[in-house]
Amino acid sequence: MKKILFTLLVITLISSVLKAQNPQDFIHANGQDLIHYANNTKINLRGINFNDFWLEDTNIPGSNWFFDDPNDLGTPRDTVFGGQNWYSDASQVGFNSVRIAMNYRQFEDNATPFIYKQSGWNFINQNIIWANQYNMYLILDMHVAQGGLQNSTNAPSLWMNAANQDRLVALWYNIAQRYVNDTTIAAYDILNEPTPVDTTLNWENLAQRIVDTIRTVDNNHLIIVEYAYGQINPNNTWKPFWNLNLQMFLVNDNNVMYDFHYYNPLQYTLQCFNNPSCTPTIQYNDPSQTFVAEGATQATPFNQSWLATDLVAMMSVYQSANVPINIGEWAPWRANYEYNNNQMQGYEYICDLMNLFDQNNLNWQYYCYNEYRHTSTDPQGNDGLNERLRNYLLFNQCVPGNTVDVHENIDLKSVGMYPNPVLNELSIDFNNKIDATITIVNITGQELIAKTVSNRKTIVISTEELTTGIYFMKITSLAGQKTVKFVKK
Repeated sequence: MKKILFTLLVITLISSVLKAQNPQDFIHANGQDLIHYANNTKINLRGINFNDFWLEDTNIPGSNWFFDDPNDLGTPRDTVFGGQNWYSDASQVGFNSVRIAMNYRQFEDNATPFIYKQSGWNFINQNIIWANQYNMYLILDMHVAQGGLQNSTNAPSLWMNAANQDRLVALWYNIAQRYVNDTTIAAYDILNEPTPVDTTLNWENLAQRIVDTIRTVDNNHLIIVEYAYGQINPNNTWKPFWNLNLQMFLVNDNNVMYDFHYYNPLQYTLQCFNNPSCTPTIQYNDPSQTFVAEGATQATPFNQSWLATDLVAMMSVYQSANVPINIGEWAPWRANYEYNNNQMQGYEYICDLMNLFDQNNLNWQYYCYNEYRHTSTDPQGNDGLNERLRNYLLFNQCVPGNTVDVHENIDLKSVGMYPNPVLNELSIDFNNKIDATITIVNITGQELIAKTVSNRKTIVISTEELTTGIYFMKITSLAGQKTVKFVKK
């Protein structure tokens, strides 16, 4: 009997491994789309960044191990500061993915390179567990590579030290080898905001090397390659780019998503950056505020039309290459929506961008969950999504996928759905009898329930088979379509 049970266990484990190794179980690039072939569904990653480095490590007074710690003085965390609560909150708002920031110091010390610490694997493992629990995808973001944070005065250390590059390549090899079969991980973002010394070719060559190395052990996962954010001289003299063609390049691999971060215009998004005593002055949707958009020659009013012009120009190089695009970071600084009850119209900026991303088939991750507060009275502090922003996203249905498309004369305009959250049965009431198709999908777009009704005013759908999490009910009739978000307890 024991032998039979052992044999069954082995067969089960082998079947599990073989299933996980099937590339169809992973997200893949297909032209400008991301496709989950096993479910035959197109996916857009609409997520949020979890970044622990905002939170000071008291082991290094006046410093922060997340940015630069060449002498191994800091104590890296092996868990997300906010823990499971961050995932729960982000999931409730409607995000379907998390871009989790990593620092090489979580995995190895500078004194003992190539010797990997269990605490680093614990960090990834715990995030996988929580992401699974809330039906979310993970993007592993190498936010700080060997040598220190890119896009800063630490940037040259990676490019001028071949040993640091070897360590980064080796670390990605070990990550990919360990997590090759994990379908919760959507993608590997191999380097945050690369800022190469002297020439973009340094980043192109290193990116190709990392991609090639990952592919020796992992052909399953999508890889994210970010564009070069600038060039820097060995003496830390910054050389900004003025031509997107110099920043954006393609690597030789057919399962890559290309990334740039969007904080345009900086005069608005970064006003009062980390300065609670500052008073912001630039307002979104103010006709008197004008800027020159990317690719334009004249300043125009700062509104959604300006964002559309600027964004299309930014994505043009990648779009012409017919590849998927990700906006790995974007957001206005909190002063833009905290100051004087959203006087700067930061909420409108956020919502307009979300909808532009959706219209242009872009994947994105909001930056970030644990952003510093602007005012000392904000109860969320730097440990959570700003409560007013959270409520705005929830109640204004700003996150694409939560939006409602209703025609003026549609039967669906007065739909009632209850209870929400739901346990076992979801009731739907219409203002008139209706013929409709009702589908329920999860946050990845996978269809779980489909039901056709005829001449009905009230419908009851069993939700017993659904696991705890966020779902969307899509109602389609001849008159139009409506999508409503609900929560399964």
